[in-house]
Amino acid sequence: MGYLNSSLNVESATIASATLIIFGALATSTAMFVMVVTRTEHPPAAALALGLVLKEWNLLTLVVVPGGVIGLSILKRLILPMLMDLL
Repeated sequence: MGYLNSSLNVESATIASATLIIFGALATSTAMFVMVVTRTEHPPAAALALGLVLKEWNLLTLVVVPGGVIGLSILKRLILPMLMDLL
C-alpha cells in the first residue's frame, strides 16, 4: 500500500483507503474475467490478485506465483486424459 500511495501522492487516509478498495476490486474483477474467458475458473486465483494489491510483495513473490501457475498448468495437462467429465 505504501508504494501505491506514494506513486499517486495520496495524503488523506480516506482517499488512500478508497484507492486501495478500487484497485483491489479492479484486480479481482480482471482476474475473474480472464479466468472465465480462458475457462480456468479457480476462486483462489482471484483472492491471489486481491492479496497482491493489499500486501506489499517482493522478488520471492514474483518467482513463486508464476512458478506455481506454470507447475499447476503442466500438472493439469498431464493428468487431463485420466480425468472423467462428470457433466
